[in-house]
Amino acid sequence: MGGSAGDGWLDVVWRRKSGRARLGSAAFVAATVAAVAVALIVRPGGSAAPPALSAAASCGYENRVAGNPFLAGGHAPGGVVAVAPRGAIRPIDNPGFETPAAAQSWLGPQAPVVVVRVGNDVRAYPSAILLWHEVVNDVVGGRPLLVTFCPLCNTAMVYERRFGRAAHTFEVSGELSLGAAVLLDRADGMRYAQPTGAPLGPFTRAGAAGLLGLESAGPATAHAGVLKPLRWYPSDLMRLEQAASANPDLVVLSRDTGYRRDYGASPYARTGKQGTTPSLFDGFVDTRLEPKTRLVGIVVNGTAQAWLYTALREAIVRNDTVGGAPVAIFFRRDTASIADSRSLAMAPMVGSAGVFGARVAGLDLHFSVGKDGVITDRETGSRWDMTGRAVLGPLAGTRLTPLRHLDTYWYVWAARYPDTRVWPPLPAGPCATGGPG
Repeated sequence: MGGSAGDGWLDVVWRRKSGRARLGSAAFVAATVAAVAVALIVRPGGSAAPPALSAAASCGYENRVAGNPFLAGGHAPGGVVAVAPRGAIRPIDNPGFETPAAAQSWLGPQAPVVVVRVGNDVRAYPSAILLWHEVVNDVVGGRPLLVTFCPLCNTAMVYERRFGRAAHTFEVSGELSLGAAVLLDRADGMRYAQPTGAPLGPFTRAGAAGLLGLESAGPATAHAGVLKPLRWYPSDLMRLEQAASANPDLVVLSRDTGYRRDYGASPYARTGKQGTTPSLFDGFVDTRLEPKTRLVGIVVNGTAQAWLYTALREAIVRNDTVGGAPVAIFFRRDTASIADSRSLAMAPMVGSAGVFGARVAGLDLHFSVGKDGVITDRETGSRWDMTGRAVLGPLAGTRLTPLRHLDTYWYVWAARYPDTRVWPPLPAGPCATGGPG
């Protein structure tokens, strides 16, 4: 077995470097060190090629985390590197739940939670728990779902985990792809990028799989040999008290996970800090914006579009067209980020965004927010809440269609979508900020 239950990436790597690995036998320790010192070898055809840099994204530098012995074995295509042994960060396989009141007694009402709704079954997963485990294998409303969070890149994503008639379980593989966690399907060894669900090929560790007790996965039999992305499922990021108010039957993931962790603290306190180098990121850093700039981005009909939090914080509502489709962005100013503080109680408010299709029954809606904070659409005058639900007016009871989106940092987004459009538009000409060469 790997390190202590639920260790964070930075803790795992630090322990390996400092010699404080808390593992089993000496042979296993040696095998672990060998594994994390070797970058992942991706089988031919097993991963998507890294995106080509556009002329617009030519300002920047290649980040290689020089001097880190756990990245010293080379760099695989797509920026995939091995940084920890499989099992170092444990998923939650048998989640327990509690009432919002019980959760607020230790989390507080401001705690950020990922909310998932399947029919009348509504569940909230606190970021304070997710950042220690990164994966929760759950069944919501009878639907097997995979609730994931990457603390390094600040992305919470939910995916379907049913393949045919079988429900697969997942964990993180111990690798990072362009700075983001890699999800591992335990049933067939397939790996996926956490922010996008894109397939990265089967799991293997060069020369060390047998010593680690890990099987080098063969063809993806459960997927009929076809590399397909994971199926996204909508979720929302908001404060616990907001989630409880909007959903009377809400239940909250309990800290009684079977693991001993300090769920009120975070080992990722500097990962969201502006001006810091992207943590364990192997790839091109586009310096037209400060790498840790927060944004929300979507891709529609092949067109990538990002909206910066700094501008959304002022606008609250943004109407736009992406890939020929009308979209609306609703921004919450009062969502905290534990990745910016060592303590949940001191986590700053950074915000979060919801992105929706703005076409309802053939009508393209345009939204605005009044001085009272109420969101209305111009076409019918209906009032809407931040979850995209009409609460008053002709469209009352209607829900906007949530669009797949990423709340993340600029360096994470730009590495995957170098030709992205940005709002507000980036300045033309020289790079807006500098990089370390």
